[in-house]
Amino acid sequence: MDNLNKYLNYWKKRIDSALKRYLASSDNLSEVIYKAIRYAVFPGGKRFRPILTVTSAEICGIDPNKVLPTACAVELIHSYSLVHDDLPSMDNDDYRRDKLTVHRKFNEGMAILTGDALLTKAFELIAENSKITGISEKKIVEVIKIVSNASGADGMVGGQVADTFLVSKTHTDKLVNYIHSHKTAALIKASVLAGAVLAGGSEKEINALKNYGEKIGFAFQIADDMFDVKKDRVNYSDIYGTKKSERDTNRLIDEAKKSLEVFGSKKEILSLLADYVVTRKN
Repeated sequence: MDNLNKYLNYWKKRIDSALKRYLASSDNLSEVIYKAIRYAVFPGGKRFRPILTVTSAEICGIDPNKVLPTACAVELIHSYSLVHDDLPSMDNDDYRRDKLTVHRKFNEGMAILTGDALLTKAFELIAENSKITGISEKKIVEVIKIVSNASGADGMVGGQVADTFLVSKTHTDKLVNYIHSHKTAALIKASVLAGAVLAGGSEKEINALKNYGEKIGFAFQIADDMFDVKKDRVNYSDIYGTKKSERDTNRLIDEAKKSLEVFGSKKEILSLLADYVVTRKN
C-alpha cells in the first residue's frame, strides 16, 4: 500500500501542476470565471479518474505524460458534475470537501456557468492531446466519442436524471443498476479507456480494460453509498444492506482484477487501484 500511496501522491502532484497551467486566465475579464473554475477544481480530491487514465496509457505501452491533457480533461468533467450536483435544484449542498460549494461561495448563476466552462474546457484539452507526437487525430476523435458518451444522456447525465427524477419509494434492481452503472461507473470506465485508446492498445487490451473500468466503477459507487447515506437518493447499502453491499463490492473488485490477466506483471498498479476503491477513505 505504501507503493500505491507514493504513486497516487506523485501523479496527483503532476496532474495538479498541469491543471494549474490549463486553468490560468488569459486576461482580466476572463479572470472572473477562472477564479470560480479554480475554486471548483482545487484543492480537489484524490484525482482518481485522471490517475486511471495515465495508468491505463502506461500499461498499454506509452509514456503516461503524453496523455496528461486528456487525464486533466476527465478531472474537469468530474468537477463540473460536482458543481452542478450541489446546486439548489439538485442536491442543494452547502459544502463540498469541507468548503463552501461553488453556488454558496459565488452565486447560483456563476455555479451553472462554472460547470458549463469546465465541461467545454475538457474537450479543448482532449483536442490539445493531438499536438503530442504519437497521438493521432483518429485516436482523439475516438476518445472524444468515449468521453462524451460517458458524460451525457447515455452516461453520467442519464444516471443523474434517473437518480433525481425517477426515484420512488420502491426501487427496482433494474433502476438501481442503471443509476450506479451510469452516474459514476460510466466516467470511470471512460477514464480507463481514454488512456488505453490514446496509447494504441490492442483490441484484447481495450476489452480487458473496458471490463475492468465497468467493474471498479460500479464498486466505487457502492463504496460511496456505504460512506454517505442520502435518504433522497438511491443508496445501494440502504436498499440491500451493508453485508450484501460489501459482498458485491468485493466480487466486482475480484472480477476487475481478473480481467487484467492479459497484462501479466504490468497489471500491478491497476490491481492496487482496484483494491483502493474499497480501502480508500471518502
